[in-house]
Amino acid sequence: MDEFAGHHDGDDGHLDPVIREIHRRDTIHLEKLGYKQDLHRGLDDFMNFAFGFTEVACLVSAGIVFGTPGLTNGGPAVIIWGFIFVASCTVIVGFSMAEICSAYPSAGCVYHWAAQVVPKRWSPLASYTTGWANFIGNAAGDAAFSNGFSSFLGAAIVAGGGVALTQQELVGVSIGILFLQSLLNFFRVDQVGFVNNIAAATQFISLFIVMFGVPLCSAEVNSAKTVFSAFWSTNYNSMNMDPSATSWISQGYIVCTGITTSLFIFSGYEASAHMAEETGNAAEAAPKGLVNTIFATGMGGFSIFLALAFSCAYPIQSYCDKFMPGLPCQYSPGAVYNGGYAALNGFDNPNFAAQLSPPLQAGETIVTRYNAFVGPNNTITTCANCVPSLWLQGAGTYFDSSTMMFRTTTGNPVINLFMQSTTGVGSKCGNKGFGLLMAWLLVINSFFAGVSSVAVTGRIAFALARDKAFPYSDWIKELNPTLKSPVNAVMMIWFCDSLLILLLLNPHGGVASFQAIVGLSTVGFQISYGLPVLLKLIYQPATFPITNWNLGKLSIPFGVITSLFLFGSNIFFFFPTTGPIDLQHFDNKDGKPFLFPDENSSVTDHLGSMSWLCVVTGAVFLISGLNWIFNSSFNFTGPKRVDEMSDEGSISQDVNLAITDSHL
Repeated sequence: MDEFAGHHDGDDGHLDPVIREIHRRDTIHLEKLGYKQDLHRGLDDFMNFAFGFTEVACLVSAGIVFGTPGLTNGGPAVIIWGFIFVASCTVIVGFSMAEICSAYPSAGCVYHWAAQVVPKRWSPLASYTTGWANFIGNAAGDAAFSNGFSSFLGAAIVAGGGVALTQQELVGVSIGILFLQSLLNFFRVDQVGFVNNIAAATQFISLFIVMFGVPLCSAEVNSAKTVFSAFWSTNYNSMNMDPSATSWISQGYIVCTGITTSLFIFSGYEASAHMAEETGNAAEAAPKGLVNTIFATGMGGFSIFLALAFSCAYPIQSYCDKFMPGLPCQYSPGAVYNGGYAALNGFDNPNFAAQLSPPLQAGETIVTRYNAFVGPNNTITTCANCVPSLWLQGAGTYFDSSTMMFRTTTGNPVINLFMQSTTGVGSKCGNKGFGLLMAWLLVINSFFAGVSSVAVTGRIAFALARDKAFPYSDWIKELNPTLKSPVNAVMMIWFCDSLLILLLLNPHGGVASFQAIVGLSTVGFQISYGLPVLLKLIYQPATFPITNWNLGKLSIPFGVITSLFLFGSNIFFFFPTTGPIDLQHFDNKDGKPFLFPDENSSVTDHLGSMSWLCVVTGAVFLISGLNWIFNSSFNFTGPKRVDEMSDEGSISQDVNLAITDSHL
C-alpha cells in the first residue's frame, strides 16, 4: 500500500479496506490519464448523482423558462411535446457521453474526452474549443440560476405582501447570492456533497408538492385536449394577437423558438462526469450518475410541466360570476384558456389598477377605461386561432391577458400561478400560506442549484487551468492545501459570472439580455457535449478503451443522432423570440398596462426585441479566440493523451477491475 499512501490525504486511512482499494485503482487509472490525485476523492455514487440532479434542477429550470419562452412561444402543446422530443434525444446523447466518460473519467470531462478521440495534431484545438464551450455554458448557467434566485425571491416577497425589488436591487441580490454560493464551494467536496444530498432530497419533495398541490388547488384545470394540442404565441403579434398579422412568423418558427424551453432544462447533466476525480469507482459511478440525472430530469421535468399546463386554466365562469353577476359569460372559441396568462393575474388585484397610467379617475373602472380604449364597436379581433383571451360580453371589453401575467401580482409567472391557484377566485384551497410555501420552495431550490452549478464550473475551470488554457493558469489551478478545493478557480468564476449578470441592467431590454444568458448557457453546453461525440464518430480511434458502458453496434447510430440533435437545435437559440416591437413589451415605459406598439419609437427602442445572444456569444468566443492567439497557442498542449502514457488495453482492464471490485 505504499504506492497508494502517497496519493491520498490522511482521511482515506479511516475508510473501509474495500473502498480504499477502489480509490487506489481510481488513482492509478487517473495517473494513466496523465494526472495526479490532487482533488479529494470523497463522493459516493449518490453524492455524484446529487451533483448532477441539483445542477440541472428541473423544478427551478422549469420555473425560469415556463413563462418565457414556454407559454409565449407555442403554449402547452409545444412545451409538452417539445419536452418529450428533447428528453428522448437527450437519453441517446447521455448514453453516447457515458460511453466516453467511462473510458476517461476526469474533472475535465468533455474537454478531456475531445483530446483523446482525435489525432494528436488536432488534440490541442479540439480540447481547447470543447473546454471553453463547456466553461462558458457552466458559467452562464451560474448566472442564470443566480438571476432565477433573485426573481423568485422578489416574487415571494411580493406574494407575502412586501415591496417589489427594483431591477438594480435584483441584480445586486444575484451577485450577492452568487458570492455566498462561491464561498460554500471553498469547503471540501464531501462536505459540499452532503449539502447536495440535502438539496436533492429537497428537490424531490418540492417536485411532489408542486406537482400535486397546484392542480388540486386550482379553480379549474385544462382538459387533456388543451394541454396536448393548444398552440399560441404572444410575442410576435400586435394588439389583435392574430398570428396572420405578422407575416414573417410561421407556426414552425414559433415551435423552434418554443422548444428552447426544454433544451435549457436538459443542460448541465454532465456534472456527474466533472466530479469523477472526486468520486469513488469513477469509471462506473460518473457515467451512471450522468445517465441517471437525465432520466430523473426527464421524469421530474415532464411531471412539473404537466402540472403547470393543466393548472393554468383561466377560471372564466368564476370571474364572470364575480364581475358580471346575471350577465352572459361569452368567449371566443380560441379564448377558452390562456395557458396561465389570464389565470395568473386576477382582475380583482388592487395592484393591477394601481399600474394604470394615468390613474383611474373618480367613477372610472378598469372596464370603463378599456371600453374607452377599445371603442364602442369592440373592433378587436377574436378568432379560433388567436391567442386565448377573455371576452367579457356584458362589459363589452376585451382583456388582453397575454402580458398581464408579467405586470401584475408577484412579477414572476410561475409564482403568480402558485398564488392564483391557492388564493384566486374559485380556488379549492383558499390558503395563501400554501402558495407562499411553494414560492419559497422555488427560492430554496434555486439556491441549492446555484451551489451545485458553481461547484461544477469550478472543476472545469480547474481542469482547463491545469493544462494552461487560461491566462494566469498557475494561480487559477492552485488548490487550498487543507480543503483540497479549487478556491482560486471559484473566485475567478464569480467575477466572470458577475459581469454576465450586469447585462441585466441593459436599458434596451433586460428580459432579452436574460434570455441571452440562458441561450449562452445552453449553446455552450450543447457544443461541448456534441464535439467529443462527433469527433469520435469521425475518427473512430482504434485505441478507444472497451468498458462496461460500451455501446457496441449502437455507438455509431447514437453518435449520428447525438450530433444532429445537439448542433441542429443550437440554431434555435439565435432566433429572435419576439416580433419587431418596441421596449414597451419589456419595460412598460409609457405606463400602458398592455402591449401596444408605438409608431414613434426610435431605432434603439427595438433593441429590446433583438436576439442579444448573437452579441453575447460573439463577445465570449472573441475573448476565447484572442486568448488562443496571444496565450494558449504558446502554452497550451491539451490534456495528456492516454495513447502516449499506457499500453493499449490497460485502461480497459483497470476500469473493469474497479467496476468489479465495487460490488464486493
